[in-house]
Amino acid sequence: SDSLADSESDTAGETTGGAAIDPLDMKQHEVDFVLRLDTQSNATQIHSTTHMITSEAIDQGMYKVMLSQDTIANQNLVIKWRSAQDNEPVIAHYQQQVGDAVYGLVHIVPPQTFPELQPKHTIFVLDSSGSMHGTALTQAVQAIRVGLTQLNEVDSFNIVDFDSDARALWKEAKLADWAHLQEAQAFLANVDSDGGTNIADALQLSLTTLTGPDDQLTQVIFITDGSIDNEAALIEQIAHSIGQRRLFTVGIGSAPNAFFMEYAAMMGKGTFTYIDNVDDVQNTMTRLFAKLNHPALTNLQLTLGDESRLEALKSIEVYPKVLPDIYHGEPIILSYRYAGYLDTMSSELEELMVTGQMRAAGEATTIQLPLTVNLIGSDPNSFNLFGSDPNYLNYP
Repeated sequence: SDSLADSESDTAGETTGGAAIDPLDMKQHEVDFVLRLDTQSNATQIHSTTHMITSEAIDQGMYKVMLSQDTIANQNLVIKWRSAQDNEPVIAHYQQQVGDAVYGLVHIVPPQTFPELQPKHTIFVLDSSGSMHGTALTQAVQAIRVGLTQLNEVDSFNIVDFDSDARALWKEAKLADWAHLQEAQAFLANVDSDGGTNIADALQLSLTTLTGPDDQLTQVIFITDGSIDNEAALIEQIAHSIGQRRLFTVGIGSAPNAFFMEYAAMMGKGTFTYIDNVDDVQNTMTRLFAKLNHPALTNLQLTLGDESRLEALKSIEVYPKVLPDIYHGEPIILSYRYAGYLDTMSSELEELMVTGQMRAAGEATTIQLPLTVNLIGSDPNSFNLFGSDPNYLNYP
């Protein structure tokens, strides 16, 4: 964005529409901005939930956004936009040279249309250890009860309950029909909290031992307060055993172990959801399952069209380390770092692309999204894409 910090000082005290503007109020909030927004779409709806703004198209998919005249910047500014897109994903790619490294930012927006419903195999994992006693266990059980109502008849499921030991409701997955759902509800009614927190056994059971139908994506919903002290070992266990399964962590209680649960979800191509109030369980779990029912792009990978340059690909540091799936209505951002220079990047990595899978007519189809560069910032001192302070690398 371009700073226009002194642009309002010349108009302080003037009247607009017959109403006087308090000079002291203007002085207190003397700030303005211009935002250049590249949405890759010529039909973008832009609005703010906090301020009056104006926007205009200045180029193909490029917009200029400003505060409306006499709008006071007296709170955090929130700008939201929605791009009109068709049945194909939209991808934007930005690069900048900083020192002897190239930094990249990739923004992927899923198709606007709903992806077809994908049958899934869901394993609910419930922490019933002593640390979950009281409200936390009530919230956890209620979360699973809500989750059960979100299953479709073509889905299969199972439940794992753990404290000092881990045990499954069934040895094999069951269809989400009325009889099995009633059996699951009865199982949940008899859960109580005691014992230790043996997450390792619960992970072994849910990520390795229990299996589901071969044609269904397995989604593990792990509900816990994460009250543990061996995060590193558990994260390593997840990395080695996750396979093609997806891991979604749900934090329960007043202070869940957010570090472990966020990192575990990242390793499992899932998300971390926090429930801090029993009144929020219904809405939170309904939103989570609405997302899980509609994966838009799965099995994302950063690849090169020319496999002979695999070493060049290995030299790129990518975050997140495990690329997540993309769900309907939820764009993702990937970032990378490459030791080199922009002029050599164009030749060495000109075929850099993101590949993934979309479902159509019941079949998974592989798609390729070339990473065409939309914007390059070669001088961080004049135009900085990756930080608010162009001199951030010079700090001790």
